[in-house]
Amino acid sequence: AQYLLFFHQNDVARYISHDGRRANIVVRHNIRSSHLLNQELRVLHDEVSRILGNKATFEFVGKNLMVNATAERLMSAQLKSLGLLLLVIFILMSALFTSWRGGVIAMIPNLLPIIFTFGLMSLFGVPLNPGTATVAVIAIGVAIDDTIHLLTRFNEEVRKTKQPDQAIRTTLEAEAVPVISTSVSLFLGFSCLLASDFSIIAQFGALSAASMFFALVADLLITPILMAKIRLVSLWDILALRLDPAVIRGSELFTGMTQYQVRKAILLSEVRNFRPGEVIIRQGAIESEMFMLLDGSVEIFLRKKDRDIHLADVGPGAILGEVGFVKPIQRTAEVRAKNRVQMLVFEANRVRIGMRFYPRIAAKLNLNISAVLGSRLAENIQRVREYSDDRRRSPRFTLARPVTVALEDGTRITGSVRNLSVDGGSLFLTEKRELPAGTRLEFELGDLGKLGAKVVRSGSNGVVVRFTTDEERKKDLLTWIRAIASEDLS
Repeated sequence: AQYLLFFHQNDVARYISHDGRRANIVVRHNIRSSHLLNQELRVLHDEVSRILGNKATFEFVGKNLMVNATAERLMSAQLKSLGLLLLVIFILMSALFTSWRGGVIAMIPNLLPIIFTFGLMSLFGVPLNPGTATVAVIAIGVAIDDTIHLLTRFNEEVRKTKQPDQAIRTTLEAEAVPVISTSVSLFLGFSCLLASDFSIIAQFGALSAASMFFALVADLLITPILMAKIRLVSLWDILALRLDPAVIRGSELFTGMTQYQVRKAILLSEVRNFRPGEVIIRQGAIESEMFMLLDGSVEIFLRKKDRDIHLADVGPGAILGEVGFVKPIQRTAEVRAKNRVQMLVFEANRVRIGMRFYPRIAAKLNLNISAVLGSRLAENIQRVREYSDDRRRSPRFTLARPVTVALEDGTRITGSVRNLSVDGGSLFLTEKRELPAGTRLEFELGDLGKLGAKVVRSGSNGVVVRFTTDEERKKDLLTWIRAIASEDLS
């Protein structure tokens, strides 16, 4: 304290008050990192507190500390704003693609430009300042725009073709030019800021230009890889889809599913349109697709060497080829469009990939497909049982004696009968005559009298007919067949 008497009051006013109750200690340092400086300040605070105890109070002040605090607040605000931006984009992308998993997938190509930009700042020692703090937000803003364009266009293209690789190629051919042109334009625009003498502006321009390049690379390289692995459905597609409610409600395929789930399942599959006469399922082809008829009607027939055997006509809501969905199998019949037809196509591998992010819908859809397969199996078992019972109840015979058949116009023709049973048989005419399906006949069967019949189909193997009679008449017919067959055998 005695040394202070040798100094003029003005000389020591900066360091100690006139009453000696307050002192100012100036500390010089060469620490550049705000984070490291804060660590040293905390250590210094603890030491000064230990030395002074409760005898005195102290504060750290200075312009350098103000700048350091501003940098720390800037860093904190940058992290908060970036986190908030990512959260908002994640929520919007999840809502757009109707799945939080879709939101996570869509964020991947948008996070890479931010990571690369911060890595570039660390590599070249670029400090975080008011200019460079906004680069990350700009990068993700540009990247997310291009990602939405690519994913939305891919969803449109993948529903038009059953080849995801082709859909990706078409998407890139359509969207690559606008994505590249906008990114290059922004890159060149931000690069102009490098000519600025203000370092903050120059750093902002350099990092922004670099982030545009990183965003372009991520969108053209990373996004196509993700598109090949996933199938997403946008909310707009779900709302814009137009369906016939009666067809959906009556379909076994969508039992227990809400309208939202039905729409999403349809959009994750493929909708195909067929012209009149176009083959939808080709007999003999090995396929793994299941079809549901949305609009129009189709005919199912069996192709033989010399003719086509018509099996059935079906309309909207019908499910075809369900066994092929479980395992690739050779088609046993052919399906052809009778008019303009719209079909919903479920290909096993595509459905598996598409439903990966929608497990609840996948579970319900697979349960309904299992129910359809079980129903078809039960029907086939019943048909086999009925056929076996018919074979046991009604043995089939070949009559040696000719029979007389009266046509609707009164003409009588003769022929022989093979595979005769109470249900019908094969009639071989002695004279060549065309009898189209549906033609009504009357068999003159001696003591049994006349028996009505209808032509089922006609070909080189004879005319297949079915008797139109009641159960009592069938018993008499069976007795007559056995009696006639016994006489022929004798």
